[in-house]
This record gives sequence, C-alpha cells and structure tokens, in this order.
Amino acid sequence: MDVREVERSTGLSRANIRFYEKEGLIEPRRRENGYRDYSPEDVKTLLRVKLLRRLMISVEEIRSLQEAREDLGALLDRKMEELRRKQQEIMAAQRVCERMREDGMSYAGLEPARYLRMLEAEEQRGGQSLSVRKEEYILAVDQEHMEVHPCKRLMARIFDLAFYGLVIDIVWYGILRVHPVENLFLTLLSTYLSVLLVFLIEPVWLSLCATTPGKWLMGVRVYAVEGGRLSLSAALARTKEMLGRGMGWNLPGYNFYRLYKSYRQYGQDATPLDWDTDTEYTWKDQKAYRPWVSLGLWLAGGLLSALLMWNAQLPIHRGALNLDGFVENYNDYTRYLYPGSLSYMDESGQLQKREEPGAVVIEILEVKEAPAFTYRESEGILEEITYTVEYQNVFLVGRVTADMQICAFSFLGAQEGALWQGGLAEIQKRMGAGENFTFAGVEVTFDYEAENCLEIDGGYVVNREDEPSSLRIRMSMRKE
Repeated sequence: MDVREVERSTGLSRANIRFYEKEGLIEPRRRENGYRDYSPEDVKTLLRVKLLRRLMISVEEIRSLQEAREDLGALLDRKMEELRRKQQEIMAAQRVCERMREDGMSYAGLEPARYLRMLEAEEQRGGQSLSVRKEEYILAVDQEHMEVHPCKRLMARIFDLAFYGLVIDIVWYGILRVHPVENLFLTLLSTYLSVLLVFLIEPVWLSLCATTPGKWLMGVRVYAVEGGRLSLSAALARTKEMLGRGMGWNLPGYNFYRLYKSYRQYGQDATPLDWDTDTEYTWKDQKAYRPWVSLGLWLAGGLLSALLMWNAQLPIHRGALNLDGFVENYNDYTRYLYPGSLSYMDESGQLQKREEPGAVVIEILEVKEAPAFTYRESEGILEEITYTVEYQNVFLVGRVTADMQICAFSFLGAQEGALWQGGLAEIQKRMGAGENFTFAGVEVTFDYEAENCLEIDGGYVVNREDEPSSLRIRMSMRKE
C-alpha cells in the first residue's frame, strides 16, 4: 500500500511515517517506479510505535525492543518508576509554586534562599532530587499534525505567477516595446509564457534554494523527506504535477476546477497534495506581516505591469517632435493597428499608397481627395498639425476617421505627461466624441462642413437622396 493508505490506517502523518523509517523502525520495499510499498506488517509496527511513544517510551528504547536487546516487561517496570518519580517532582514543584504565588513574589523581590530551602525539604520528604537536569524532550513527531495553510500556499503561488508575469511584461513591453492595444493574442500568450517560466525556472529554485519568491515571502521551504533539498529531477517532476493537477495547465475554466479540487484535498480533508509526495514543508514562522507584505508586493507588481503596458502604447518618439519623428510614429501605429494596410506616410508628412503586385484595393467610399496634412514648426519642432479630408456623395462616414485617430495618437501621445493623463485610452475616449478638448498641453479642435447631408446619432453623416453631397472634416492640434 502507498503512504496515503498508511496515513489513513494508522492516523500518523506522512512526516511521522518518514521519520520512523529514517530511524530504522520500518523498512518498506521500493516499487519499480521508486515509490514505497508498505506491507501490513509495516502498518502493525507503526501502530506499536504509536502506542509506545504515547507511553513516553523513546525511539531508542523501541529500537532495543525490536532488536530483542530488552524485555518489554522490564522496560515497562522501569518506565513506571520513572513516571512515579516524575509525578513526585511535579507535585513538589507545584507546591513550591503555590507558596510563591501566595507570597505575592515578584522577580525583583524574589528570595531564592528561602525557596531553595523549601525545595530541599521537599527533596528530603520525597526522597527525590528536584535539581534541574536535562530531560529527554524528544519531539513526539507522531503527536504533531502537519501544518495546513491552504490560503498561505495559494498566496505564495499567486505571487509566484505574478512575479513570472512581471518578468514577461518587462521583456514584452519594457524592452521589446510591443503594443498591447486590443491584442487578445498577446494577453493569452503572456499567460502561457508565465506557465512555461514556472516549468523551467521553479525546479531550479527549489533545487538550489528549497523555496520560490512566493514561498520565501510566506516563510515556506520545501525539502525531500529523506532530508536535504530536492534534486533537480524531483523538483521538475513536482512542478509538472503541480501545473497539471493543481493549475490545470492554466486552461480557462479547467484551472479553477483543479484549484478547487486541490483546496478541498489539502484545506478541508487535510490530505497531502499529489505533488507533495516525498516532500516536506517547513514554516519559518507564522507572523502576520507575511501575507500583507506579499499582498503589497503583488499590488506593486501589478501597478508596474500596468505602467509598462501603458508606456508601451505610447509612440516610439516622444517629447519635442520634429516632422520625421511624427512620420515614424504614424507609420508605426499604422503597421500595428492595421496590419496589411497599403497606406503609409511619406517623408513630407502626406499619405500615400504602396503598390504591391496582386493586391486588390476596393474603394467603398468615393473620396475625391486623400487626407491632407499641414504642419507648423518652430525651430524644427512641430507646434501645430492640421488634418483635412473631403468626401463627395457621402453614404456613411464617421465623425472621426481611423487616419485622424492615428494622427492624434502620434502627436498627442508623444507629449510630456501623456502617460499620466491616461495615455491612448484617454485620447481615444475624447476623440470618439468628435468634440473639442485639450490633452497634455495640446488644444484639439474639430470643424465639420456638410452640404446636402444629414447628421444622425453616433456622429455619422448620410447622403440626401438624389442630391450631390459633400463632407469636409478638419482637425487641428495646436500646442497651447
């Protein structure tokens, strides 16, 4: 039978069973896969050990009984005499304590000579010495219960995942500067990259340090039952089992089911988790500050990730822009937001279309002129940008076009303080209304000239039937 069956049969914890095995009281055989296989005789021996330890018989004395170096009857006689002496000592000490309590003694006013004489009198009365001696205070491992802290272990795991996620965000958004705008694929990829990091890095940490960042914060260390740190192969096997059975490989829905099952097994049933086989946990302390420190660092990491993401959304060129910087910002946003687009901005700051063999361009709207950009510079620095576009015989046009939005991202997002004023999300929100606003020290104004057009809800313009129509949109961005 396996160790879990032995736990249920004997009422001993896994740590206790491993302790008695280490002391040589039982010797289970090993299966081909390396796991222990306990026999009915091993269970019977553990029950004997449990009884004798409850009678305050030491492990060494139990070993002498197993090796037939001592008779049980003689041992019990000696143990009863020891217990009798101990009882007399306890009663004598209790009487002296009661007298000291009645006298109202304080530490500063304590008269040691008086009470030492009382102890000597008790010694003579009982025939036993009350002198302090080293007792055989062996930890009764079998009487201790495995410390179960499901919430703390969950917090440690959450912090570890957040730590790996932060590392990915630093590389993804801080170093590579990948735009995260409306990119669900990047979000999912980041999630599974963090799982991959757990699989690759956590075994190394467990093998070298016996802990992880999250476990270290909660005061947890993981060791092999036989003693010492886990081998790299054992740590890798443990991590693989934890990711599969504990987190369900982070598959949506299934991961919550596995977390719930693990909580039921560990937290409510107090049964060791599947990946805890052949491992032991030690808790440095149970100080209340540890969960709060972990929570604080988790929140700080989340804030840093958000800042990295928001910062990555901003243009590649920032601050005082010249025309070249604005053009590169515009083309960068075009490639990211509209991959495959044939539109690009040339060196003069005007929109052009690439000629690509095999590409078919379908014009949905009849546009007589391409959007035109005019620029005002001061000492080589852009001070004002004006965007103008005109539609003829309009069918359906938004008050704010995609080109206008990219233009705003490229100029407004480059201004100092753009990140702290909400970044692209705030720009997009204000642009959507198509109404004048000020952002990061730049005044944005809109002008609409419609002929034979109807304005409808949502800011669209519709052509009047059987009448020529036109719509002219002008947006100006000017530094205050």
